[in-house]
Amino acid sequence: MIDPYRLLVGLDQTTLADQVFQQALTLAQDRQGELYLVHCLNLEFQGQLGTLLDVGMGLQSRINLDELQQSQQVKQLKAARRWLRQLCEQAAQRQVPCDYRLDRRSPGPLLCYLAQDWSADLVVVGNGKKEVWQALILGSVSKYVIEHSPCPTLVIPGGNHHRREFPAQAKLS
Repeated sequence: MIDPYRLLVGLDQTTLADQVFQQALTLAQDRQGELYLVHCLNLEFQGQLGTLLDVGMGLQSRINLDELQQSQQVKQLKAARRWLRQLCEQAAQRQVPCDYRLDRRSPGPLLCYLAQDWSADLVVVGNGKKEVWQALILGSVSKYVIEHSPCPTLVIPGGNHHRREFPAQAKLS
């Protein structure tokens, strides 16, 4: 029996994620493959500048801030898990085996590690447009994966751009 075509799919929760998933699902269905969806949670405390200022000024206790942070992390984790389950259910409806992984690590290195560990045939990621300063400071997951993945990488761009496939860097040398 021939091993199924394995697609490792890096997803975030942006508007581009649905496009990335649909492209990967179509490829998996066409090639009788399977999907492994990966989403990296950023569980750092974000968006609560007012609360942080309150703590710094003594208007709210550090314990309240910690409880709020923990509560938000649990909500974020549950929402991400529910979202990934729904995507796997969509794949199952099209007879495509699908599994998922939630992780707290940096997405680029994790995707490259999993591509090797899971013996992926293709990594599928999106590339949303970032401002120049964001790209310089935050870097780009798709760029990292293109440069370090042990297998080819398919990049689904945001907007009206065409998708691009990159061979594994190791095979180019």
